[in-house]
Amino acid sequence: MLDIKAIGEFTTADGPYEDDWFMTFITKTDWIEIPMYTDGMTELLADLGNVLNSDLSAGLTNSAEWNTRIVYPTKFKESELYKIEFIEPHTFYEKFKKWIGMQDNVRVFSAELKKIVRK
Repeated sequence: MLDIKAIGEFTTADGPYEDDWFMTFITKTDWIEIPMYTDGMTELLADLGNVLNSDLSAGLTNSAEWNTRIVYPTKFKESELYKIEFIEPHTFYEKFKKWIGMQDNVRVFSAELKKIVRK
C-alpha cells in the first residue's frame, strides 16, 4: 500500500448498460481502475481510508457524464484526475467518427496528478 501515490474517481457517459463509475489506484509506474459497483468496494475504501488517514468517500455518485477528481492525497483532493485528449483522425473512418461526434480519445494524467506521481 505504500506504493499508492494517488487515488482518484471518475465517471463516463457509458452507463447505464456499461460500467461508468470507477476508482483508480495509481502508483509511480502503473494504475488500476476498479468499477465502483464491485462487491466490497465500500469496505475497501473505508479500510484503506483508515490506513491512509484520509476520507476516501466517493463524490461523483450522481454524475452521468465525464467527470474526474483526485481523492487522495488530501492536498490535491477535488483536483482533476484525468484530462481527455482527442486523437487527430487520419483515415476516412476516423474522420467520419469525428464528424458524428465519436472522435477517438485517450485519457492523460492531469497536471496535478503528474506532480503527485513524480514525487
